[in-house]
Amino acid sequence: MENMENKLVKFYETELVSFTDLSGKPFVAAKPICDAIGLNANSALRAIRNHPILGPASTVQYHQVGENQRREYLMVPIEYLNGWLFSIDINKVNPEAQKKLIVYQKECYQVLYNAWFGVDRNIVDKQKQRFLLLQDLRNAETHISLLSHRKKEIYKQLNGIDSEIFVQLKLFPHCAID
Repeated sequence: MENMENKLVKFYETELVSFTDLSGKPFVAAKPICDAIGLNANSALRAIRNHPILGPASTVQYHQVGENQRREYLMVPIEYLNGWLFSIDINKVNPEAQKKLIVYQKECYQVLYNAWFGVDRNIVDKQKQRFLLLQDLRNAETHISLLSHRKKEIYKQLNGIDSEIFVQLKLFPHCAID
């Protein structure tokens, strides 16, 4: 399939190969996703090809990876990506990568809930933004507390030095400090 636009897209700190076909339909490569979440890519790609919905909807795309190198990718339409990732059994995923998949699948649950109960996507985005800002605020408060404690330590040290200077000046009143 000829492509209109190839690009790398950042997805949970993984660069994914994507392209938009001439009709404007976006696709994403399945193998880099499998690699990112620790899923056996060969098994997953075979399952996609054999799936009654994903198989016929997917296509093969070649992506330039070097000056004279092209790599073949099984591409899944973006509109089916959520369903595919949502269907992956967590227990078949590399233990280190399970956290990423769990976060993503939780988001899928939320999207489905929102679709059924009419929650505006803008509200969900604002709630995420609010959550992140509250995390930043907690981090800032922690830093402020640490800085306040450090400030007290510095003042204590300064007072100690000032006391030593004062004692020195009383002992040697003829010495002046510039």
